[in-house]
Amino acid sequence: EISQFDELNVTKLDDYYKIKYDILEYVQQVKYALGDTRQYWTNEEQKQAHVTIDKFNEQIVLQTTIENCEQLKIDYEKFKEETKKYVELYERIEKSQSVIDDISSVTHQYEYIFTEDEKQNIENLCEEFSKLMENINMTDTTADSQIQTQVEKIQQAFKPLEEKIQHEKRQTEANEDIYVKHIVNHEDFEKLVKEENSSKKLILIDFTATWCSPCQAIKPWFIAQAKLKYNEIIFVKVDVDENEETSAAYKINAMPTFVFIKDQKEIVEARTTGADKVRLLEMIEKYK
Repeated sequence: EISQFDELNVTKLDDYYKIKYDILEYVQQVKYALGDTRQYWTNEEQKQAHVTIDKFNEQIVLQTTIENCEQLKIDYEKFKEETKKYVELYERIEKSQSVIDDISSVTHQYEYIFTEDEKQNIENLCEEFSKLMENINMTDTTADSQIQTQVEKIQQAFKPLEEKIQHEKRQTEANEDIYVKHIVNHEDFEKLVKEENSSKKLILIDFTATWCSPCQAIKPWFIAQAKLKYNEIIFVKVDVDENEETSAAYKINAMPTFVFIKDQKEIVEARTTGADKVRLLEMIEKYK
């Protein structure tokens, strides 16, 4: 049995390790926030912040016993109060920046369904946001409202594009099998390769997985190439969890991986790992 004294020590030890972990994690958070927002702080403010961090790190080293845990908590709360402005500023900026990044990313992902004017408009607005963030004085009381105004402007411009994206997603899900051959076993895969060999067509295989975010991100683009641009190429999808034999035969260990086959042989130098559209287009144009 554990004595009451031992139980007390275990509780104190758990408390001690938890506070140490929280402190180390928060110190890293402050350092990251300070580095990421350095353009908004004066040299003196940055210098003072690093002095505060270094001083607190020294205190942590000194307070390495369970008995000092309560004092460590007090010092930690004081440190958080002294440094919270760096973390809060980072979080304010990150909240808005993540919205813009998401819009920019999805616009790029579905660029093939937008007009040049639609794409250019979003790009221009995102560029305006970047310039605003480069030059804005975050100590200005109107800074947050300026940022929010620009974010809302971009969101408003993106609304009609978002409707197009939702329509494209529905079309993609409904028509994927029309444009991309889904091969579920190795026997069917070998049969496909032999049959298409006589036509001398390039076969492009997307080794994918349902749980792979980059795979799902590039999926609409992959289908669009088959549907709109490269009718002379055989586009194939192989789910690595569903068709393990084909995946093993091609030594697939990262997803997505794109394999090019012609005359029943892989074009080894064309193999592309990752959702790299630029390289994929280069390889398609080179070997089609």
